[in-house]
Amino acid sequence: MHTYSVSLRISGTDLDLAEVSDTLKLKPTQTRVKGQPRYSSNFLWPESMWEYEVRPNEGKVVWDSLEDGLQTVISAFVSCESALKNYQHRYKVFLWCGDFSSSFGGGPTFSPQILRSLADFGVELMLQTYVSDEPDTGLDTA
Repeated sequence: MHTYSVSLRISGTDLDLAEVSDTLKLKPTQTRVKGQPRYSSNFLWPESMWEYEVRPNEGKVVWDSLEDGLQTVISAFVSCESALKNYQHRYKVFLWCGDFSSSFGGGPTFSPQILRSLADFGVELMLQTYVSDEPDTGLDTA
């Protein structure tokens, strides 16, 4: 079984996180600051990052359909296209998608409509795959 996490990320060495939030009028779900410890004091973040993750509904943290998650994140930023284009000139702007699976094989499929929407949206898509022995229930236990 595959589940998915979907977000828009903006990263760069001189990224002003507060300015991004003010410009996009959105509160980030995650931020990183260049030079802060990554996992321990031996590893530091090489650049700052602003992230806005979309979730399917209350209580659920992952999507069963990557296409639904992508359409939701695109819809969330449709009114910010001009600002995103400006950020693309100075920073890395991309859709980050986590593909979480309890087995090898399979994965997402993309309809022509979502491919068109992604092309029109105009930002890079990064798909990272994670395999675990434990199935993800999609419930937020925190």
